[in-house]
Amino acid sequence: MTIRRRARVTALTAFVLLGTAGAGVWAHAAGGDPADKDAAAAKARYIATVDALCVAAETALEGQRVDTFADEVAELAAAARSMSGTAARIEAVPPPPADAARLRREFVEPAKRMAARLTEDAGRADRAFRAGDRTTARKIIDGSLTANPLEENMRAFAERYGFRACAGQGAEDGDPEM
Repeated sequence: MTIRRRARVTALTAFVLLGTAGAGVWAHAAGGDPADKDAAAAKARYIATVDALCVAAETALEGQRVDTFADEVAELAAAARSMSGTAARIEAVPPPPADAARLRREFVEPAKRMAARLTEDAGRADRAFRAGDRTTARKIIDGSLTANPLEENMRAFAERYGFRACAGQGAEDGDPEM
């Protein structure tokens, strides 16, 4: 990722975080139920924070050269580490209290299961590659790139909840490969 793009992502994240906090104060001053405004602001802050983690995970993997089959095996391992770390960081973000159980059930736990599955696939691909079984390693790598119902359900929930990057919609340009 270029310095310019990194600065843009950082600036957009800060703008969204500050803007949503300000929106709650403005909404309270404008009237209406402060609890509703606070809940909406908390949800917006959570979405912005978690989406920023998804953007960071995606951009951290950009630019990795994949010239050889060994690079593909290494890329799968890097993706597994990234996803595991991202799932842990997402889990550490306090969710809006009203949505906590639903977020854990439909977003955080599935992300952790996907990370565990990807880690298992990376290990299996590495073992097959080291044993000289490129056919098995290729099948594992290709299989890891195929969406499964767990991922599809998690991304559908993420989109309904309001995430963009974590729903696979891309950070700035609508890139569906997030």
